[in-house]
Amino acid sequence: MTWRLNLRPASFRGAPFFADTVREEGGRRGPLHEYVRQDRPWFEDLGPRARQWSVVGYLLGPDYLPARDRLTAALAAEGPATLVLPTLGSRRAVCREYSVAETRQEGGFVRFELTFVQAGENRYPKGKADSRAGVRLAAGTALDELRTAFAAGFKIVGFAGWVLDAAAETVAEVAETVDALRGLLRLPAELAGQAVALVTDLEAAATKLVDDAVALVAGPPADLARSITGLVEAFRRAGGGDSVLATLAAAPALWPSPTGTTPARKQQAANAAAIGDLLRQAAVVERARQAPLDNYESRQAASVRRELVVAALDAEIVAVGDSVGDSAGSSVATDSVYEALTALRAAVVTDLGDRALSLPTIAAYRMPTPMPALALAWRLHQDPARDKDLALRNPVAHPGVMPVEGEFLAS
Repeated sequence: MTWRLNLRPASFRGAPFFADTVREEGGRRGPLHEYVRQDRPWFEDLGPRARQWSVVGYLLGPDYLPARDRLTAALAAEGPATLVLPTLGSRRAVCREYSVAETRQEGGFVRFELTFVQAGENRYPKGKADSRAGVRLAAGTALDELRTAFAAGFKIVGFAGWVLDAAAETVAEVAETVDALRGLLRLPAELAGQAVALVTDLEAAATKLVDDAVALVAGPPADLARSITGLVEAFRRAGGGDSVLATLAAAPALWPSPTGTTPARKQQAANAAAIGDLLRQAAVVERARQAPLDNYESRQAASVRRELVVAALDAEIVAVGDSVGDSAGSSVATDSVYEALTALRAAVVTDLGDRALSLPTIAAYRMPTPMPALALAWRLHQDPARDKDLALRNPVAHPGVMPVEGEFLAS
């Protein structure tokens, strides 16, 4: 009689019922291979099958209707819950299907046929946000807002012709600045085959900006803005790394600033400042766009790059925030630039922060005596092939004698 004392009241999601029949199914899953003219088959075991329980239950009594409604609501609810069966105890399960049967002859009695399956967790496939694409999209949005803000502040119509000529000279200065930095371009090895095409694109963009400077200045400001940002993008694609783009961003501060108090002179200065600001801000945005595309050997390298790019973006965000409301005609565009740069900053922090967590770290080592790089590589990595990295990472006269203290790339 001991088994009767151990019976537990059946329930699901806290709703009780009486269990008449309980059937459990399980086993292993996988295909059964039966070969031609072979006596022994082979079952390819792919793991356990999900356990399943088929239950025939019931409720009865003069007031069974509220209990029936409670149980059917529990069975139809979303998500797993605790299933208690008289002899099997409790487990997490999901009601896969159920049926309810009531007859006139059996008044006050309702029968349930229930099928439960073992509850698990959604492990595969596991979605993950593409943070690199997030930076690319945020950079594109930022450039769009920069061009819009430029078009709102750049004006030629209604002023003397020399204002147009002065703006054209400033545009030519942009191309000259980019040309002066061409010697610093360095393409990564994997893009070496595209070097000629990328440099040709850069030369074409710079030439177009110089040759069409007057026409661009006289035309819609949005076209001029697209030419300038397109030149900066071509500069990045042709091998303009982070430090080179930082140099490009700093260049407008060295240009001569127009002076004067007349409306025409003030507009000349405003146009020059708008062109310089667009060049600088586009270079900063391209720094952010390039950051997820580069490879980093260590967590520290990715973190340093993140701090450099974030600092540049912070400077632009502060500058844009301070200028909000300075010009009634461009305040809306300036607000949009502020929001776009802030979103780009968040995207860069997320991408480089996530990538840094998966990279090895630079750690310090200390040995009791000097030893060859091969022995040190085996001691630190259990891989003698890492000796070259150790010799390059630490100042040594010869890899046969490594210093007792130094740094290595820890996995």
